[in-house]
Amino acid sequence: MTKLFVLIAVVVLAIFSVYFSDSYTLGREAQEAFDRKDYKLANTLATKALKEDPYNRAAFKIQSQSRQRLNIGNFLTKSKQNYDNANAILKKQKITMQELLELQWIYDDFERDYSTLGFLNSPTKYEKEQIESYAKWFKELEIQVTNTNNNLQK
Repeated sequence: MTKLFVLIAVVVLAIFSVYFSDSYTLGREAQEAFDRKDYKLANTLATKALKEDPYNRAAFKIQSQSRQRLNIGNFLTKSKQNYDNANAILKKQKITMQELLELQWIYDDFERDYSTLGFLNSPTKYEKEQIESYAKWFKELEIQVTNTNNNLQK
């Protein structure tokens, strides 16, 4: 009976120490931040949790998911800026060679970011629509720039 009591006490103590460890507390806080869509905080907390315990699977999952959400958000923000910059150039009556080169750089920048955008976690429907819309628009920009370059070289 005493051995059973000691065994139960050891198991309860082990569960208690794991559940209330700094790593798992940080992991739970990271999950709560992720659920509130505070991906930056979720990533920070999950990273801290993993420093405490690199085998904390829940923290690893939250870190991965929050990093993906941040990457997609950053990509969309940068794509919007590139889109606005390109549109500002395209609205001009006459585009200089320098501006044509800038348009190529803007497209190259988008294409580089787009090609490295990993989808380990599926984007939301809205994000996917935005990404596809930008990809289509920038592909059309590339065609315009290429055609203009070809016409100028003739």
